[in-house]
Amino acid sequence: MRLPQVLEEVLYRVDITSASGGFAISATQCESETINGDCGGSAYVYLCIDDFGEFFDGYFTFSGYCSEGVSYSGRVNFSGRSDVNTAEFLELSFSFDNLTVLSDGYSSTLAGTIDSDFSTLPVTITMDMLLSDNSTGKVYWIANYNISVTEGLDYTDVEISGRYYDPDYGYINIYTEEPLRFYLYDAWPSQGALVAEGEIGIEGSPTKARLTALSSTTYQVEVDINGDGAYDWSSGILTWSNL
Repeated sequence: MRLPQVLEEVLYRVDITSASGGFAISATQCESETINGDCGGSAYVYLCIDDFGEFFDGYFTFSGYCSEGVSYSGRVNFSGRSDVNTAEFLELSFSFDNLTVLSDGYSSTLAGTIDSDFSTLPVTITMDMLLSDNSTGKVYWIANYNISVTEGLDYTDVEISGRYYDPDYGYINIYTEEPLRFYLYDAWPSQGALVAEGEIGIEGSPTKARLTALSSTTYQVEVDINGDGAYDWSSGILTWSNL
């Protein structure tokens, strides 16, 4: 899900250091700006920042704002903290209750929160979100979904944990058994393992599936069907490009 990146990208396109050139409300300076999407639509941004240039808040109003073929419509509130010397973001929080996303003809409506902390390493992102399928009315839930990002010299390590709810199949718990490592310029991880745990199997432990990155082009999936802790089935080697 690219939503955290899209929201951050829009905010980065606003020069928060220029807010002092707007109109004053006590010790707070405010400004507004319209940002055009790279494939259509726009985002109206209203931002207020304190007199020291550290704490800020405001909102976006997306009107079909398009990024990489995905369009967004609705309001998103935000708040955060920036470095007064570099204007880099240290903390960001987003909230929304009626954000419509259109991708490849598929329409969904999102409600939830996204919190990012860039002030320490690793960088962390936490999401709690309801996703409503606008064609079926079914509601999916991403609960306490945590992403930790560690930058190396020529790679990025990503760790994930959280819970996902499907109205037809129930809950699964998701976590990285080993961090997913993305090397510079690669679209897919070259190593790492992601596990999804489901209901308790007949052998007394959770049933689960494990996706293991073998290279930047290949991966495999293994499944523990009965909850005995051993993987009973393997997909063999598959290619990321066919996902």
